[in-house]
Amino acid sequence: MNTVVILGTCHEETKNYKAEHIVDIMEGLQPSIIFEELPEEWKADLEFRKKNITGVESKAIITYIQRHPECKVIQYDIQYRNRTLKENNYFEMQKQFNAALEKLYKEGTLTSEDRLRFTHLYDIYKMRDRSLSNDHVRIINSSSSVTLIA
Repeated sequence: MNTVVILGTCHEETKNYKAEHIVDIMEGLQPSIIFEELPEEWKADLEFRKKNITGVESKAIITYIQRHPECKVIQYDIQYRNRTLKENNYFEMQKQFNAALEKLYKEGTLTSEDRLRFTHLYDIYKMRDRSLSNDHVRIINSSSSVTLIA
């Protein structure tokens, strides 16, 4: 029988969330295969990754597979995700949308119902961001954190 474990991560290290925390979890699990979310255009080979990939999850995986070379890392991602985001200028459009929405809120031109939605949404974002930046890896992977992010 095989067991599948999904481990949620932050993309960057925080005060209480470091690559070594993920390595400790993997050492406890002793996976034989790790599926890592990497865009198709990124190289999955170890030497390239040691020099070019800096995300907390990648650092942890590199450390783990150096200790356990028998463990396979399988790269997966949504096909053409990064190319689609770039072609559609997604991040800039998202930034402009958020700025426009915040401006409407500050100017008081949103309906009372939309002001409540805006306030509620940003309160949730703040709680999520505080959780991700301050909590330990085990808190981030708890059911309460999953509920908050959802």
